[in-house]
Amino acid sequence: MKLKTAIRLVETYYTVFTLPFAIAIIACFLFRGWTLAILVICLLAFSLIGFFTKHLLVNYCLRRCAYPYEFLSVLKQLELVQEADISWSEDLIDGPDPSRMLTQQFLADNKLATEAGFRSINWHRQDGTALSFRENGLVLDDQLYTWPGIQQWGYDGDEEDSRGKIDIVYKKGDAGITLTASLDHIRINRLDFLLLLAHFKARYGNHHTTGVYQPR
Repeated sequence: MKLKTAIRLVETYYTVFTLPFAIAIIACFLFRGWTLAILVICLLAFSLIGFFTKHLLVNYCLRRCAYPYEFLSVLKQLELVQEADISWSEDLIDGPDPSRMLTQQFLADNKLATEAGFRSINWHRQDGTALSFRENGLVLDDQLYTWPGIQQWGYDGDEEDSRGKIDIVYKKGDAGITLTASLDHIRINRLDFLLLLAHFKARYGNHHTTGVYQPR
């Protein structure tokens, strides 16, 4: 199963089975009596079925996905998975083996580009490279941030009329800073960004990462 397809499948499944909660709230203003009660019960039952079966879909995709660590990392960042949802096998518990993570194969299989330009002509830069993934680190706004220094990251898509942003915690020595990469300004989508972060950090970051999903 293709990696992006698996992630989108879980995300769609999650969305479909959470919609009934919103519909149930709206129904409270439109119906009364037994009609409302039966409708609400059916909608909540539908949502509960989805909640308790989500782990089956996650593990189904996990078994058929060629890149389990990247898959789980992105699901974690999108808040679509919990540790209890995953059937941990020994190879997953041991964590990724960098020597077996073939970057060029990963990029080709998932149609990922390691560089991205600026998205908006109204931004302060109209040309050049906004983002670059390299073996020695992440280049953002012409600054190199080495993989061992990148501690964790997260996707924030709560703002309306926005593609969201990726916040990255970077530590150099005793100092720590938070880098913000706005997807409104960089020509890359959130899945590609998160997949690239997960792979490059696991492959070149000496295992010191909380961005790649692993059991505690």
